[in-house]
Amino acid sequence: MATCYGCTEPEVLSCPSRCRYPLHPGFRAATLPTVRQCSRPGCSESASVTLTYQYGRALVWLDDLVSDRDPHAYDLCDRHAGRLSVPNGWRLEDRRPMRLMTIASRLAG
Repeated sequence: MATCYGCTEPEVLSCPSRCRYPLHPGFRAATLPTVRQCSRPGCSESASVTLTYQYGRALVWLDDLVSDRDPHAYDLCDRHAGRLSVPNGWRLEDRRPMRLMTIASRLAG
């Protein structure tokens, strides 16, 4: 949401959509950190893993969460990424750094 700071009343009324015009002298865009949620229905956890796939090769990849949302990828939380299973004949490649998996297995054992 954009907010205009320092406008007088006549300028606010003349600005399109209440000062969303970026060249207006009082324009400042509010930048809030975006936290993406898990793509699984009903899950409200924060996403930490990105799932992508290539249908023609029957291949699924798990990577660390990418910075930009991709409409062809799925963002998953740790719980759903850990429980993921792929269809018969498909291959799952976990491309996340091994150091994270090593720490988890040390804690479990």
